Amino acid sequence: MINWMNKLRIGFLIVTCVAIAQLVAGCVGSSPATRYYAFTADDYVNRTEGDLKISVGPFEIPEYLNRPQIVIRDQGTELKVLKFDRWGEPLTDAIGRRINRDLSNHLTSGLVYKFPSVTDVSPDYRIRGRISNFEANTDGTVILRLRWGVLNRENGFAVPPHGATFSTTVESSDDIAAVTNAMDDLLGELALSIAAELKNIGVN
Repeated sequence: MINWMNKLRIGFLIVTCVAIAQLVAGCVGSSPATRYYAFTADDYVNRTEGDLKISVGPFEIPEYLNRPQIVIRDQGTELKVLKFDRWGEPLTDAIGRRINRDLSNHLTSGLVYKFPSVTDVSPDYRIRGRISNFEANTDGTVILRLRWGVLNRENGFAVPPHGATFSTTVESSDDIAAVTNAMDDLLGELALSIAAELKNIGVN
């Protein structure tokens, strides 16, 4: 009798363990695939020399953006950190390279390079910035808000620090491909604005 009861308990435990294992496997198998995003990487004018040397960055970002996951701003102060939508590289690196690429296209007299540089060069101008917002809101608004300026070789301001805001809209903040494309476009607008300011001080 005792052996029969023990066998029954063991059989019940085996069936339960198998059921739990199948449930866990089913949950793992149904998890969404992680998606990765990067800003555009079109060909650009990669100059190796120029009359002026221009260093791009760093562009500092808030800590809540300093993570692999893409962040969406919800109502008020609430943030949504997207588990399965991620940047393909650190966001600060992506921002610096995107602006560097566009400035290389917009300017003809300068050697534009991303800070820090692997080459031993002393820049004539250093473009620095601090981003306060760079995300989409749940209403579809995508915003880039920052302060930026340009330092000269003597550490004076060739372009004084000033605030700038760029924004656009997407149909839905749930469309992360559309959101990241919009963010990419806003960086392009920022680079165009920086190029215009540099041209005002004689950098063509």
